[in-house]
Amino acid sequence: MELNRIEHRLVDGGSVHHVTVPGGAWDRRTAQELVALAAELREDRSARVITLAARETPFCAGPAPDLDPTAFDPDPAAAWATLRPPVVAVVDGACES
Repeated sequence: MELNRIEHRLVDGGSVHHVTVPGGAWDRRTAQELVALAAELREDRSARVITLAARETPFCAGPAPDLDPTAFDPDPAAAWATLRPPVVAVVDGACES
């Protein structure tokens, strides 16, 4: 899936992944991209650590009106919880689900 809402950068030869979400309320597209990227990262054996940050505060203001959290299987949080490398959340402001 092409990433339009989130940014994914690799550093240190691809062993460190920096993922940046828009911040504020997460919409359907952001959730879809997070689930797709988690599936991609799950297969990347060179990944040693993943950081997850937001461009704006709050980190997550909950779902936007176009996002039905029950419509995802897995939901973004569950998809990221299954990743092998540690995920470091760089949270500035609130984080609501």
